[in-house]
Amino acid sequence: MIIDPYSILEVSRRATDAEIERAYERLLQLFDPERYPGSTQDAYRRLEQVNVAYAQIRSGAPAEGSAEPDAPEPIDERDTQGREAEVADNLMRIGFISGDARWPRNPAVEVLATLLPEGSQIDVCLTCLGVKSSGHYECRQRSGGFSAMTITRQDWPYGAGDYVHAIARTEIALCTKDELSWTLSEYAGHGADRVTLYSIPFDAIVGASVRGRKRDVAEVWIGDGPTISIQTRPREADALGGYIERAATSG
Repeated sequence: MIIDPYSILEVSRRATDAEIERAYERLLQLFDPERYPGSTQDAYRRLEQVNVAYAQIRSGAPAEGSAEPDAPEPIDERDTQGREAEVADNLMRIGFISGDARWPRNPAVEVLATLLPEGSQIDVCLTCLGVKSSGHYECRQRSGGFSAMTITRQDWPYGAGDYVHAIARTEIALCTKDELSWTLSEYAGHGADRVTLYSIPFDAIVGASVRGRKRDVAEVWIGDGPTISIQTRPREADALGGYIERAATSG
């Protein structure tokens, strides 16, 4: 799958920051679901592509497989669907989602299929109420644009289909064989969320424990540096803290 973010934003690789910003804002308005003449689903899909391309350019990351940047290949939707199916199967196997929550597009599946490195096996995944740090640590991070979560219940005090600010999105904490990761979501406007996945390798972690009145905070120690505090449900905090402790000390 070859993706050229400059092509998606319709700017040259020599475009200035101001030109990139103007192109980004123009496309956000063009694909605004409330104004887009096509289907709402297509508008969300295009917004996602635009947000991912913008985040990639701003981060300075090279285009994936861009051997011929001036003639990019189209995005293969089959690759995306296959990756989402793989992640969904993984999350069902560990009990994070049920079979009936897999489709239509599950936000957790969509985010992790996009932001996790390909081939990552998820061993622990749970809902996360917040992450705090006692200091600074340079986490590996990957960001992407996603359709904003919308209200679909008819008995909600707002109109069906209204946008929900990203604070309403449930954050995720997870462990693969090699890393501890968690998400942070922000409402990006125009019906889009910006989600960032932060990751720390276990070889940088010296241990973990669980504290709190209800034992609902997993404390993670990174070398001689900061402590990462992950708040979740008590039983899940125990599972997370225990896994991190074993992974950090087994190496």
